[in-house]
Amino acid sequence: MGEVYACNYLENVIWRVDYPLDYSLRKEGPARFQKEVQALFPKRQEVIEVKARARPDPESPVELEESSLQWVFESLDGKKKATLTGAWLGLDCFDYVDYKSFRDLVEATLAAVVKLYEPSVFTRCGLRYVNLVKLKGNPLDWEGYINPALTRQLDACGDRQLHISFHRMVLSKDDDWINLRYGVKNPDHPEPLAQRWFELDIDCYLSRDISPDEVLRRTDRLHDCVEEMFEESIGESLRTIMKKGECNAG
Repeated sequence: MGEVYACNYLENVIWRVDYPLDYSLRKEGPARFQKEVQALFPKRQEVIEVKARARPDPESPVELEESSLQWVFESLDGKKKATLTGAWLGLDCFDYVDYKSFRDLVEATLAAVVKLYEPSVFTRCGLRYVNLVKLKGNPLDWEGYINPALTRQLDACGDRQLHISFHRMVLSKDDDWINLRYGVKNPDHPEPLAQRWFELDIDCYLSRDISPDEVLRRTDRLHDCVEEMFEESIGESLRTIMKKGECNAG
């Protein structure tokens, strides 16, 4: 059990599971799923995602494209979203309070997919927390707030103006993978950095087959993975702000 905070800097929390392509779902549509989750997600829309692919032949005059149909279900306030496709189920939470509440949402949405479509296996499970720390003051000063191992590169600026400093590490521990994206964020780019923003985007995932009854347990483990990575990435000054509930003061 990690620290208990009165506030957080979370922009979004994302959970997703992948499963073998379900052709029946693509054919029949999401009506049954919608009925199961309508109390949580009463609003529905369809989104066609188009992805460009590389040319099959260098001499080919056009690129091929592939598309997938996504059914998106939202809460009335738009702060929670479930996305269903023929190959994966995802949740987005833009007003995250605590893990227990989020896990209840995961459990209810997952139960609907398992009940209706009976996937025998899930091929991937991921949990991602996107934190955006916003403070007042010098945009290059993160001493006491962020682990210095993640900000050391800022010392290389010298007398130059910084515009972007963003980085990525891919780590593993046991069979969990961690995709860590971090750095000072510049919402005014291409203008020089002026605002004191730091992004910690922690994506923990398991990329192997698991049974439906393992998903929640593995999600709990991924949450532990995210929590551990977050605590290692921040300093005592930021913990103090979060414990006091002063996250919006910056």
